[in-house]
Amino acid sequence: MNKDLNIKFTYIYKKTPIEFITKIGVQSAKRLDEASQLLLDKILLTGCTSVFIANGGYGSFAIPLAKVYENTSFDITDRDFVNIYLTRENIKYNNLKNCITYLSDGVEHAKKSLYETIILNYNNNYGKEWLQNFLLQSNKLLEPEKGKIYLCVHRSIKEFAKSQI
Repeated sequence: MNKDLNIKFTYIYKKTPIEFITKIGVQSAKRLDEASQLLLDKILLTGCTSVFIANGGYGSFAIPLAKVYENTSFDITDRDFVNIYLTRENIKYNNLKNCITYLSDGVEHAKKSLYETIILNYNNNYGKEWLQNFLLQSNKLLEPEKGKIYLCVHRSIKEFAKSQI
């Protein structure tokens, strides 16, 4: 990939500096977007051992979580190969050993049979049918009794999402 298009910035999460490499043309390339900041403000993973992240982008919220929750394993997915490339770069750049990243459109390529936490930063362009399928499939991958889903959606689809859970 063309390194001339790289953008670097630092984000502080729970007093921990996180270094990011992004590219011109990537959503929120120069700073974390509001959805990522909201997820970071709301998600608590204390005691959690496994997390599946769908639509992780370049790792905008996954990398800070992985850096702070070092004893938790993270599967970070996206359906865009540039985002996967950038997530790999950000994993290396931050010396993280608790992450893997791969292409996936939802949970169909999940590497584990069960996760304690599933996080989705939903893109409205995917459509309601995609979201409905994601939620149905995610439910099968959640640890019984203690599994959690964090879902970040635009308010226009909030009621639909609630009705599917």
